[in-house]
Amino acid sequence: MEYAEKYHVPVHIAHIASAADVEQLRAYKRKHPHSLVSAEVTPHHLLLTSAALEVLGNYSRMQPPLGTERDRQALWKALRDGTIDSVATDHAPHTREDKKSPEIYGVPGLETALPIILTAALREELPWNRVTDIIARRPAEIYGIVLRGRLEVGYAADMVLCNIQDYTPVEEEKLHTKCKWSPFAGMSFTGWPIRTWVDGNLVFDQGKIYQRSAREVDFKRPNGNAQH
Repeated sequence: MEYAEKYHVPVHIAHIASAADVEQLRAYKRKHPHSLVSAEVTPHHLLLTSAALEVLGNYSRMQPPLGTERDRQALWKALRDGTIDSVATDHAPHTREDKKSPEIYGVPGLETALPIILTAALREELPWNRVTDIIARRPAEIYGIVLRGRLEVGYAADMVLCNIQDYTPVEEEKLHTKCKWSPFAGMSFTGWPIRTWVDGNLVFDQGKIYQRSAREVDFKRPNGNAQH
């Protein structure tokens, strides 16, 4: 954070995981409200604590390690108030064989991330206006992704239609990830995607994945120049 301020360059901090991380980040952002520092948190740090190690063993071993309930609550508060900008999965689809080793860190989390966030919003753990910020608008801004991350005229028609009526448990055999396991197995969430469009093309429909061509994604460099 000090280097970001000193050299006027954007810095993105991955995997904020503790109350101490949050306190330091919040203090910095209050002091520098227009700073170039952004940060993200993972779904597993939002939902799980170190107590999961007693139940899941190596399947809950990750870096940074899971923290306490105090850490978990601090992460949610920071996500609500904007101290943490976005959610990123740190998707690590290690096989069950891989996870027998205590030296293998990480968990899969790509396809459960959106239901986790939408479930939190429905339970009033997260304001609805923060949902699109943390999963679409802010990631596009942070990484300089041109004309994506919003539903506006001129932007790419990237959309997802979700079911927020029914709660469905995470069933490992139904996951699309090839490793076929999840640290959230058995937990019930709502907001599961029904249909997904990229550039206006239907690419996912009720469990079926379609291969569709899409425009190259353009990124805007910090100096203002665009690149593919």
